[in-house]
Amino acid sequence: MIKTSGFQVWPREVEETLTSHPAVAEAGVAGIPDDMKGEAVKAWVVLRAGQTTNEADLRAFFGTGGRAPPRLDLVLLGVGSDGHTASLFPGSAALEERRRWVAAPHVERLGVRRITLTLPVLTRGREVLFLASGADKADAVARSIAPAEGTEPLPAGRVHGEATGRVAWLVDSGAAARLRDGDGLEWTSSPSRRA
Repeated sequence: MIKTSGFQVWPREVEETLTSHPAVAEAGVAGIPDDMKGEAVKAWVVLRAGQTTNEADLRAFFGTGGRAPPRLDLVLLGVGSDGHTASLFPGSAALEERRRWVAAPHVERLGVRRITLTLPVLTRGREVLFLASGADKADAVARSIAPAEGTEPLPAGRVHGEATGRVAWLVDSGAAARLRDGDGLEWTSSPSRRA
């Protein structure tokens, strides 16, 4: 079990790294108190005039010759109560994307476009780590980790570690409430958590 209340996860080095990029005019990372779940983290980047970030920039930065997506050392993700991750929502056409690294699908229920990395990038991570907190995530966590046979996988359940085939989930007791020992899981939490 992981308690995040009051835990600071935004090292100064993150802000320094963001601001050292030549296209970045301003960047920052800040904690915002959230009475329900401890500390929320917000990061922002303001680009210099005329600068953009897009797939071409990523391809140039990673120098992959435009072929295979980069193999990121760590893909750190969360999961929504509907099973979305990154900005890949259930039913989104972006879930079927196989060539592009970046997509900006329209999320109807939010009324906005959300920029996201696609599954070809997310699944190539050397390590894939999900964080989930709260009972409202319990169904999405269970359906992502151990989906019922014959059901459409949730977006979070479609992210797998291509390099190792493993995905790690760090969850609190609320988010883990619907997981069972028979789900083929390797438990590292307190034995008292298990049902």
